[in-house]
Amino acid sequence: MGAETVGAWAYEKLHISQILKNCGFYEPDIDQTKVLILGKRIHPASERETFQWFQHRSALEEVMDIEPKHVSLSSLYRTYDPLVAEKEKRTDRPLVTSAMILDEEGFPKTSKV
Repeated sequence: MGAETVGAWAYEKLHISQILKNCGFYEPDIDQTKVLILGKRIHPASERETFQWFQHRSALEEVMDIEPKHVSLSSLYRTYDPLVAEKEKRTDRPLVTSAMILDEEGFPKTSKV
């Protein structure tokens, strides 16, 4: 419950629900988006695995006051595309991505920036 509580605090502090409302998301969409955003941060996985985590191992429903009837696997899939379409585009800062491949002992084999 600790990760969900910290995630809920950060979500509220950043006023993400209001940002989503300004982007045209309705309340059921916002519940689904809470699960996607916080689920991917707390338990990084596919939408399917995020849904399983939400249903069986998460306290997100209680901490974030999410209506479980608003969240289904298909609704998470439908919500993901509009969420990605609304992500903030910054042209003032370049995006830097780093990748590293490790061998079975944890030593770097190759990396790319």
